[in-house]
Amino acid sequence: DLDKDSVTDIRGTPFEPYEKTSNVHKLSDVKLLAPTTPINLFTMGANSKSHAESVQNAPQYSPTLMTRPNPTVYIRSIASIVGHEDKIIRPADAESFRTEVEMVVVVGKKMKKVTGPDVYNYILGYTVGNDLTIKEAEIAKEGWRAKNCDTMHPIGPWIETEFDSPRDAMRRSWVNGELTQEEACTNDRFGVPEVVGRIAWYITLYPGDMIFMGTCGEPPDGQVGDTVEVGIEGIGVLRNYIIADE
Repeated sequence: DLDKDSVTDIRGTPFEPYEKTSNVHKLSDVKLLAPTTPINLFTMGANSKSHAESVQNAPQYSPTLMTRPNPTVYIRSIASIVGHEDKIIRPADAESFRTEVEMVVVVGKKMKKVTGPDVYNYILGYTVGNDLTIKEAEIAKEGWRAKNCDTMHPIGPWIETEFDSPRDAMRRSWVNGELTQEEACTNDRFGVPEVVGRIAWYITLYPGDMIFMGTCGEPPDGQVGDTVEVGIEGIGVLRNYIIADE
């Protein structure tokens, strides 16, 4: 349980009633792991107009993309998840390596065929994700390699359970301290009820499952040696370091 600059051990899990213990640690003294170990990990495709119509998406852009009636959702490998302050491996043959700031929904209760505003009753909270992308592989229809290589889904630094404005949240990213993305989630075509409800209509979601809600604009090309930070205002900032493939 996080409170400003301290972390308190709990008995139980965040997905059920739990008890705080008397064991308190300084936040600076603990290693923050990825917030959950999900059964399912999903990402959204081109949820914002600025990203759908970006230069890097031009080879695969369709005028119907932003008029489709339902969100485009992809299943990702849970083995690609890493946490706050972890290293990101840039594959040696990656032509580009886009770093994409995204808000991430964390499911709190088992859900199936839940739609509309009722979806919020099944959400534990929200965290921050970096949906690394090898754009050339994505355009070549190699989605498995474009998005699922080791370390390509950093998530963290924690789950914010008192975040009540996901639709209005401001997302930002920085590479080596330079601002590279900035846009409010109000510009997204689909919000949390539409995306999570669409998934839960067909696939049972479990406590700890996570859904990336989409990025914005022109995500930068991360290079070996870069420090990448992605943040959602009101949640926190996730920091990672890009290293070379072995």
